[in-house]
Amino acid sequence: THGELAVGSHTAEAVTPRRITISSSRLVAIAAGASHSAAVAEDGSAYTWGFDRHTASRVKLVAAEVDGGIRPHYRRPKPLAVEVACGLSHVAVLGSTGSVFVWGDALVPREVRLPASRSGFQAVAVAAAQYSTYAVSAAGDAFSWDEHWHDAWRPTPRRLPELRQVVTICAAEGH
Repeated sequence: THGELAVGSHTAEAVTPRRITISSSRLVAIAAGASHSAAVAEDGSAYTWGFDRHTASRVKLVAAEVDGGIRPHYRRPKPLAVEVACGLSHVAVLGSTGSVFVWGDALVPREVRLPASRSGFQAVAVAAAQYSTYAVSAAGDAFSWDEHWHDAWRPTPRRLPELRQVVTICAAEGH
């Protein structure tokens, strides 16, 4: 394995279920990718393991600065993780503030800004497929973007105009 089982070592397979303890809080959401897994704890913490790491790492979600690099004069609420999805080699998390965060094996989240829709920028659901991520806005608009992990990459969500009044979303390879 690449650590996605969180059993502390390289293991060819695990045929017997094992308990994973990664947080003092109860896990409320879990997802699996090709060589990694991710979870959300009841306290809003996000964890990832795999990517050749055999123990869980807490991933800190930090809201991006406003456009132009200017910090607002007021404190923005700290985003807490509420939902998680895994693609082939990336993780997507829905934050409690309606933000979407994505990261790859470097475990450095990037906040993804959805284009303005009828509800502004708030997301209510996320999903991930092999090389893409999806989000649903509070107004029921669906957005998608491709994942490319290099320093200059910036996600560019685009609205899927053929989908209206979306409540939840899921994704899979080849669909």
